[in-house]
Amino acid sequence: MRALLSSIVATLLMINSSHAFNCVAAKVMHDNYSQYRDRVQQELNHKKQDGERLGVEMVNSDAKTLRKLNLLIEKYGRTLQETGKTTHERQELATDYDKMCYELDSGFYCSKCLRSRTEIEKYDRENFDVHIRRVRSTTVRAPESAYRRLYDELQRKGKEKSNKIKQLQQESVRIEIEISKLKEERIKMKADFEARIAKTNDDLLTIARESGPTMYKLQISEFELRDNNCY
Repeated sequence: MRALLSSIVATLLMINSSHAFNCVAAKVMHDNYSQYRDRVQQELNHKKQDGERLGVEMVNSDAKTLRKLNLLIEKYGRTLQETGKTTHERQELATDYDKMCYELDSGFYCSKCLRSRTEIEKYDRENFDVHIRRVRSTTVRAPESAYRRLYDELQRKGKEKSNKIKQLQQESVRIEIEISKLKEERIKMKADFEARIAKTNDDLLTIARESGPTMYKLQISEFELRDNNCY
């Protein structure tokens, strides 16, 4: 009888010892799987944060580029308007010259300030008759020197207008090139960001796919620990 009891006790001890050993092994495996899960989760979080950061950077960079692009487009529009205005002013010089020559011939000429009616009214913004009374001048037919002075003055102004038009045209070309370059940079920048975001998403899928089997083993180990009362 004593021998039987001893055998039973020994068997129970062996069972308990085997159970304890199995639990220890299961817990070790579970701990390893849990650590792997934590590392994977941390890596997934980093990748998600990278994707979100890239998305924000793309939006901010694109907005900054658009602001620059809009400013250039506005500047280009102003340059075209100024070119058109200056071209019209240059064309007016020829009309003004013919008109002022007629005025010099007809006596619409101030004997004091030696200028025609158009020069006084257009550039000084003063009525010719009012000007004559104000400066106490008289109207006379202009001398030959007035014609030469008028011709030289209009030639000088015409050259100034032509030089300004040339500069404006060069500026327009420069702005066009800058706009084209900025548009290309914007397309390239967006494509680069989209490629980096796509790679980040691919990395997330790869991590999730490759970690699947181990995550499954982690679930199995949790079931085994619970079923074997190893907690």
